[in-house]
Amino acid sequence: NQSLRARFSEIPQQNPGMSLVFGGEFQETNRTFEDMGKAFIVALIAIYTILAAQFRSYLQPLIVMCVIAFAYVGVIFGMYIWNYSLSMYVLYALIGLAGIVVNDSLVLIDFVNKRREKGTPPLEAVLIAGRRRFRAVLLTTVTTVAGLLPMAMGLSGVSTVFGPFAAAIVAGLCVASILTL
Repeated sequence: NQSLRARFSEIPQQNPGMSLVFGGEFQETNRTFEDMGKAFIVALIAIYTILAAQFRSYLQPLIVMCVIAFAYVGVIFGMYIWNYSLSMYVLYALIGLAGIVVNDSLVLIDFVNKRREKGTPPLEAVLIAGRRRFRAVLLTTVTTVAGLLPMAMGLSGVSTVFGPFAAAIVAGLCVASILTL
């Protein structure tokens, strides 16, 4: 579109009263990006609000939500490993992944809070949470990854829609879970 705009930039000046509109798929793509950006912000606010209500804290939801950045690092690696390009469906996966990956850190923070209420020092409560909730975090990750991995790898046929979507969730979830633990 930028090349077309440059190539035809003189036409409206040469022909008064004529205008060129570069729309179609390009315009729809830009509109979709804007809508997804808004949806992502709404999702983050909703996640934060729910966590703030649950923890009765303004700081702990931010700690839980830090894992979203870990997941996005994983998505970048996943797209590279599987040689998928960034697409609209991967962006949809990023929004969904934000809600999925907070579960692991939510489980850990909740356990830490319960230990702290019993008088356990903060560092010790974190270490105990990591050991005691390791299996729960690992199993939830493994079951989700096991369900999506065949689609991500294209075992039942390569899909330009669902393959990158599944790969983004699998890679993001794996990296986020490892870094969370």
